[in-house]
Amino acid sequence: MAEDFYNTLGISREASQDDIKKAYRGLSKQYHPDLNPNNKEAEEKFKKINEAYSTLSDPAKKQQYDRGGSNNFGGFGGFDFVNDFFNFNNQRKQNQNIRGSDLKITLNFTLEEIINGSIKSLKYSRNVSCNSCSGNGSKNGTSLKTCSSCGGSGLVNQVIQTPFGRIQNSSVCNLCYGRGSVINEICHDCGSRGIKEKLESIELNIPPGITDGFVYKIESGGNYASTPNSIPGDLIVVCQISEHEVYKRFGLDLHRDIFISFLDAIIGTDNCILNIFGEDIRIRIESNTENGKVLRLKNMGLPNNNRKGDLYLHLNIYVPKDLNEETVNHLKIIKEQIDPQNQEINPQTGFLNKSLKINSLYNN
Repeated sequence: MAEDFYNTLGISREASQDDIKKAYRGLSKQYHPDLNPNNKEAEEKFKKINEAYSTLSDPAKKQQYDRGGSNNFGGFGGFDFVNDFFNFNNQRKQNQNIRGSDLKITLNFTLEEIINGSIKSLKYSRNVSCNSCSGNGSKNGTSLKTCSSCGGSGLVNQVIQTPFGRIQNSSVCNLCYGRGSVINEICHDCGSRGIKEKLESIELNIPPGITDGFVYKIESGGNYASTPNSIPGDLIVVCQISEHEVYKRFGLDLHRDIFISFLDAIIGTDNCILNIFGEDIRIRIESNTENGKVLRLKNMGLPNNNRKGDLYLHLNIYVPKDLNEETVNHLKIIKEQIDPQNQEINPQTGFLNKSLKINSLYNN
């Protein structure tokens, strides 16, 4: 009877990959040959633990095991195995070209970092081929032996009784799990998986003016598959732009609020602000400036190749608080002179209409 890998690791069939890894680490330490010298029973147990982990820690092998290893052919479920493995022998011949999985990583950038581009260091973990076994999972990379259960085909035939009579069905071999070969002696370095986790460090040269969600692909920077001579997948870096405290970005254009006193709005004034590049910019606030007015400064936005966006300054009139009584009395006198007259008000200059016009620039 085939070994139940879930029982070997002492976990349920609903166990997560973290649960599988945790169980493996605990048991492999307990039964490791170095900690149990001359203990054949512990050595045999250690081999079974590694074999179980090699299958259950690999999503593709685990799926095969859960489907083919359960021997549960309820109804006509067995026909799925025939469809899955009609091209099995062709797939085995292509093992040398199996491609590992891609890795996807999100990398955060500040708005300042993308102004002129940046070089960013990135550390990440990926699966690489085990050097000790050359990726085949056996000790010192020794040759594998032909599976005695399936004779190297990776499939076993089984006769199923159905309402229409006896049907012969092909299913994945429980002993080699479709590989056609088995390991003589397990590689202790990778636990027969053929791959090991490795910490990588690379530098990314990020171009200026990238947008949120920009994808940077590093070919062959992903995982190797758990098979000899596999081809690594790619590393996919998704750039995420952090929100800025002052500036809001729309493409290459930048927007920010400017606060002025109501007296400056009436009389007019010169103001100085610090732009995203760290430069001082002097702007002129004209007299009789209304709340919500937008000033456009051309080519003061973000650069991208030979283009530059614009900088939009949204003027907000600041209302002072906690004024003393004397100041309030002076303002009451001034108020009589500056109260708006109905004939002087243009409804189209209100804040709502201006907001709708601004939004329409980016929605069309």
